[in-house]
Amino acid sequence: MLNEVEDTIDKLDIEYQEKKEAVGQLDEDIVIKKSTLAESTALLATAAKKASKIKDIDDIQVKKTMFGGNVSVAPDDFKKLTDLAKKQIAVESKEKELNAKISTLKAEKKELSDKNTQLETENAALKQENSLLKSVREKLTIASLQKEISEWKNKYHKVLDFIEKLNLTKQLQEFLKPRKHTLHR
Repeated sequence: MLNEVEDTIDKLDIEYQEKKEAVGQLDEDIVIKKSTLAESTALLATAAKKASKIKDIDDIQVKKTMFGGNVSVAPDDFKKLTDLAKKQIAVESKEKELNAKISTLKAEKKELSDKNTQLETENAALKQENSLLKSVREKLTIASLQKEISEWKNKYHKVLDFIEKLNLTKQLQEFLKPRKHTLHR
């Protein structure tokens, strides 16, 4: 009976984990959909403004007057005028978008330039530190070699003193003389 209860609990736990993962996935989907909805709403608002401006231009009516402050325009000219006005509104809208993009790119350029300067400064500091470390390493190497030479000199002098005490100086000099090697055939 206890095993059955444990098995049931395990199954329920597995189901719970699966449901939890599904809920997590749905939450991610909701966030994505909300973001897409916000972008779409912004695009629709911009399009509605453009459509409203264009509609206002389309609503201009040609009035024929004989006298007065109004100007009469030929229907062909009026069509050209409205087409140009529509194009102007579209160009102004595009210009605003491009100016915003230019501002963004200038800001990014400045950030990257600042970061580049910072990295160049860090690089120079690292080069200087590397040079300093090389110099220290060379000094340490030279110091250790000098110490070793000094130790060998001390040993050499002790060996010579030892040989002198044993009265083997003449034999050492004979031993150290260069010998001529003759080949025997």
